[in-house]
Amino acid sequence: MSNSRISINRIYNNSPICVGMGLVALDVILNGSPDTAPKVFAGGSCGNVLSILSFLGWRSYPIARLKKNRAADELIEDLLKWQVNTDLVFIKDDGSTPIIIHRIFKDKSGNPTHRFEFRTPDRKQWLPSFKAVVNGDVELIKKTISKTKVFYFDRISRSSIELAKYYREKGGLVFFEPSSMTDERLFVEALQTSDIIKFSR
Repeated sequence: MSNSRISINRIYNNSPICVGMGLVALDVILNGSPDTAPKVFAGGSCGNVLSILSFLGWRSYPIARLKKNRAADELIEDLLKWQVNTDLVFIKDDGSTPIIIHRIFKDKSGNPTHRFEFRTPDRKQWLPSFKAVVNGDVELIKKTISKTKVFYFDRISRSSIELAKYYREKGGLVFFEPSSMTDERLFVEALQTSDIIKFSR
């Protein structure tokens, strides 16, 4: 048993690292039936990518600024289930734990379809949304993970761009998956810093 554990640890320690910054959210899955309880999973673009990489054998480190609440507890519990490292998931009083509802239903033709919802189903109040990691945490992040094979980001902020530049200088590949272009100046800077850009439209 001890020999197999040592070999597993050795394989894990030699696995490539991906550090990701962006949308790490709690996904709430609803299928439209009041008899079916909601299911919750770690999600968001960044959360999904790093969970998948961990499943494939990578050492993955999402960076997020969450608020201490039940949603954050559920999110972190699911990340840990997939052996995602949560050392860089910051729990802060001024943080936010994004919640996204995924509603699965049938269209008029009876075909399964899906939509995202960002308001509570009953009172239609806005659910918590993404908050960027503050610049003050960038140096701590660098000290925690000094090098990475890939740096992934899907939200533009000064902190994400600074980390993209830093990890690129250290030999990492920078993968940018933009969700929108709200700040053109920062968007152009993000493009200039990235090796791979993935977008849907």
